[in-house]
Amino acid sequence: MSIPQYPHEILPKQNWREGVLSSEIIGFCQDAMLGHMLNGRPEECFDFSLGEDMLSILPEKLPLNRIPGLSCSLLGTSFIVEHFHFLPSNDGKAPWHDGIVVPEEMVNENNYTYYHDVTVVGWQLKEIHKYKIPYIRNFHKPREYKEYKEKVLAISKKSGVATLYLEEWENLLENPENKSLRIVNLFGEARVNHAPTMLNFWHYTIDLYPAEDDTKPIPKVSDGWRSNMAENVCDILRRRFTLVSDDSAIPQIGNEKLWVKK
Repeated sequence: MSIPQYPHEILPKQNWREGVLSSEIIGFCQDAMLGHMLNGRPEECFDFSLGEDMLSILPEKLPLNRIPGLSCSLLGTSFIVEHFHFLPSNDGKAPWHDGIVVPEEMVNENNYTYYHDVTVVGWQLKEIHKYKIPYIRNFHKPREYKEYKEKVLAISKKSGVATLYLEEWENLLENPENKSLRIVNLFGEARVNHAPTMLNFWHYTIDLYPAEDDTKPIPKVSDGWRSNMAENVCDILRRRFTLVSDDSAIPQIGNEKLWVKK
């Protein structure tokens, strides 16, 4: 079976700009939607045990280790359901920057994979972007906590993004029975960032920012607190989605002022 031609309409154009902010898109279209491709037919991708009105995405189809930097596409622009059959790879998923003209020879089967059976799920952009992520961290020594608290408070005063429940830690220190726990509740943030690739201008990622650093997302799931952040976001994504079976469910954005260079 021959592979269909790659959709050229989703390739970056020279007069388009990178860094199309999610806040700009939401301001223009409150119902803007992110889409994500699951490999397989619906019966292979969902848990039906609670009924069709309570579907959840199977863990193996949306695993925890894919959540930091989860690959998505912005729907309602030039990107439609049919395009999810094509997944850029190799040089095709390299970052695209303003002004780069994509060579025609790059659009070949070495730089993308075609999937025959796909299931597309969507999330409302406004529900994911700037979503506050609860998570916990353990501290073994009061000195470690003191240094961490000062760092987080400095970030919080500057940006208002980081949030720390300081009173819980103080209560632990005052209670001899709980002193060894040293658990602190924190809030990080999920953000949807434009990450255009050579073969997909509409590529976005869901990135997770911890309380102590609102400029640098966590790169992967590793130790306990990072895993806790990713688990809380993963749970939301697996349960609160829309099954996008055709383009009629996609809100149309269609405002080129958002992505054309000024």
